[in-house]
Amino acid sequence: HEFGHALHDMLGRTELISTCGTNTKTDFVELPSQILEEWLWDKDVLQMCSSHIQTGAVLPDAIIERMIKAKNAFRGIEYMRQILLANYSLRLHSAPTRDLHVLYDELKNSYQPHLALLPQDYYYLGFGHLSHYNARYYGYLWSKVFALDVFEKIKQEGLLNPEVGKRYIQAIIGRGGSQDPNHMLQNFLQRQPTQDAFFRNIGLDGN
Repeated sequence: HEFGHALHDMLGRTELISTCGTNTKTDFVELPSQILEEWLWDKDVLQMCSSHIQTGAVLPDAIIERMIKAKNAFRGIEYMRQILLANYSLRLHSAPTRDLHVLYDELKNSYQPHLALLPQDYYYLGFGHLSHYNARYYGYLWSKVFALDVFEKIKQEGLLNPEVGKRYIQAIIGRGGSQDPNHMLQNFLQRQPTQDAFFRNIGLDGN
């Protein structure tokens, strides 16, 4: 994830430093980082960079399949948590006089009623995004939808294909915040972005 941010900065090709790399819209800045998260879940990439400590054998297909299933096992809970935190940041910044704990308790019971909230659970006190992302924590899930759309496009042409990598740099991460994200996405995808890849990623492809 963080290496995706690093690449975003290192591969910036803008005229002004103020629009280079991660100096882009907050609800778009998490796209490159979340694209890179997907790379190591690809079977071919995993087998290329893994080996048994003694035999040197790559990870077997069966183990990789189990790893992917384990990764997706609690995806619904994780996304509900992200929605909870996004809503918390929006509600808190729109009504800053609300009691922090009461608001968190209300949303926790609404979005995760199956998980007990301990009275001493003050998670929000360490929720750093409340200050430097303000009300825009929703940008993580918003960016995730676009990230999976772009990743799927890259994967179709080959994750290690230098030509598609070059186009990705030229169209998206090299542009930083110098262009509208909607324009960058359309330029790379050659179409309007959709949420289809996101739904496929969580097993909701409509079939």
